[in-house]
Amino acid sequence: MLTQRQQGLLRWLAENGGQYHSAATLAAAHGISVRTVKSEIAAIRLEIKHSPALELTSLPSKGYQLIIHDPPQAAALLDRMQKT
Repeated sequence: MLTQRQQGLLRWLAENGGQYHSAATLAAAHGISVRTVKSEIAAIRLEIKHSPALELTSLPSKGYQLIIHDPPQAAALLDRMQKT
């Protein structure tokens, strides 16, 4: 189960998809530290690792990108995570 902050990060990445976002950008957008972003991203990865609908990738010097392979399934997954 994701925390509210993790859900917010995941939703932000989903809404701002198609490109990489640095930890600093995510930190500024959510009012948290870069270190917190990195730990929250690790927790999100654990939660979605078995989902074929979502993939959270990262590249050094580029940042994080959420890839949505199946939009309807991803939307349902995000809704379920928000309700729990």
